[in-house]
Amino acid sequence: MNHRRRRFFAVTSSLQYRFLAMSLIASFIIVAFFAIAVFVPDVLEMQNQSLGFQTRSDAASRILEKASWVWPAVLSLIILLGLHSFRAFQRLIGPIYRFRCAFEELENGKIVFPLRTRKKDYLHKEEEAFNKMLKAFLENLGSIKDSTDNALKSFNHIEEIMTRNPDSGKTATEVVRSHREQLERLSTAVSFFQLENESGQLETPTVTSK
Repeated sequence: MNHRRRRFFAVTSSLQYRFLAMSLIASFIIVAFFAIAVFVPDVLEMQNQSLGFQTRSDAASRILEKASWVWPAVLSLIILLGLHSFRAFQRLIGPIYRFRCAFEELENGKIVFPLRTRKKDYLHKEEEAFNKMLKAFLENLGSIKDSTDNALKSFNHIEEIMTRNPDSGKTATEVVRSHREQLERLSTAVSFFQLENESGQLETPTVTSK
């Protein structure tokens, strides 16, 4: 449903409608200047009392004639421009919406990789850069997790040896226990992040380096 909404409708209504409003305002300003250029000379001529009745009548006729085709054409142009702008803004705001969703997932401890946008959307270079950043992050995150797991296994082995040999000293046991607690905290922090693939399944956040 979210995918269909991003494809057919406004994905970020306030931002998309704001851009649309800006486009329409610019269109009305252009139309206003166009109307001034087209109609004002005839209006001034029609209101000039020093001119003859026939001259002013011709000016009024030209105004009516122009109005018969100018305003329908202008209205059609504004509608077409509004629809085109809405669609164009959707191709820009769609990726922004996708990036925002990825940020929210990351805030909740889930990493969506790779991030994909629609084929006709804009910001594909930004999408590529974002995926490169995520890949580098996952490579480092996977390395940290592997190092942490290996260190915990090593300390488990040391702890087991020291348990079997109590003469190794109480101080050494406390040091090992302190290191173990720190590694467990690090492991917990790293395990907070989960990798969600395109099918929605959660995986261990590791990326194989080439």
